[in-house]
Amino acid sequence: MASTKTVKELYDDCSSTELYRRAYCFGVMAGASQIMELLGDEPEVRRIVPREIMCLEQPLTAEVKAQAFQIWALRNPKLWDSPGSIGVIMALSATWPCP
Repeated sequence: MASTKTVKELYDDCSSTELYRRAYCFGVMAGASQIMELLGDEPEVRRIVPREIMCLEQPLTAEVKAQAFQIWALRNPKLWDSPGSIGVIMALSATWPCP
């Protein structure tokens, strides 16, 4: 089974000054958010899984999404040992919920 970064490890990547670590962070944000946005475009999916999706009025950069994740991670230190992907879903869906 492949290893998964924790919320804290992903937070550290997003906060890093090392280009490859920030690029990794931005890639995670872009990939996860694209799936969440696609799901958020479907009314039936919004009804079934309203907390695991996000809705945007305009496109945002991966950097903006990473900042939202970092803010969320700092506010939720008890979840730092959780899988980073779960943290991304929780952060983005809380920041940009669907109506």
